[in-house]
Amino acid sequence: MWGDAPPTPEHANYDATAVHAPTAVGCFPQGQAACGALDLAGNVWEWTCTLHRPTPNASPELSPQSDFAPEQQPIIRGGAFNWSHEYLHNQQHYWFSAAQRRNLVGFRLVQVDHADAPTDNHKGA
Repeated sequence: MWGDAPPTPEHANYDATAVHAPTAVGCFPQGQAACGALDLAGNVWEWTCTLHRPTPNASPELSPQSDFAPEQQPIIRGGAFNWSHEYLHNQQHYWFSAAQRRNLVGFRLVQVDHADAPTDNHKGA
């Protein structure tokens, strides 16, 4: 974890690493998040389910979508292998057309071990 300090090429895949391509998860263990997740910053921009609304000086509306039309622009976050370190945090966002296919945009899959999943203690009543 690098905290408030700028990242180094040991923390994440971004323009300073000079890899020029996406890398496998786990290649940058020094960038591990406090929760243990790897590669939350850099590598590829991650699609979100929030639609970009090009309104001047306005933050995006947080209205999750289940699908996007090709002409719509979902928000992406986290930076990518060919972008500078200023984009390697979740408050920075950008957008791409939903119809574009690029190797610098992707999505995250999370596997939850059901033995570790929270239980519903509010059953019945």
